[in-house]
Amino acid sequence: TIAGVYTYTNQVGYYVRIENVVHIFARVSISAIGTPPTGNMTISGLPFTVNDTYSAGVSFARISHFNYTAAALDLTGSLANNGAVIELKESFDSGAAVNFPAASFTDTACDLTFSGAYLI
Repeated sequence: TIAGVYTYTNQVGYYVRIENVVHIFARVSISAIGTPPTGNMTISGLPFTVNDTYSAGVSFARISHFNYTAAALDLTGSLANNGAVIELKESFDSGAAVNFPAASFTDTACDLTFSGAYLI
């Protein structure tokens, strides 16, 4: 996959580590896409690698100008086991969540605010 090149309006994140639990809070807003991404959308840059025996996710407080796939109900974020990235996924009625395709990420006013916690 190609990560893509973006111009950011906001690209900020904070974390608090309490023993082996990391709490994250972040906002990502873009204003331009220089090189379109390919593959599946992820957000990288977590401060610690996610524990490989535990799955966790993030909750979105703000989702603005996000191009959902037809019939998608919600955006979720899955913290990849044994990695330091958030995999963006869409959920559907009576169906499994699927990775969000980067080809659908085209709105240059996209604004995401999220938080979560995970074990390291």
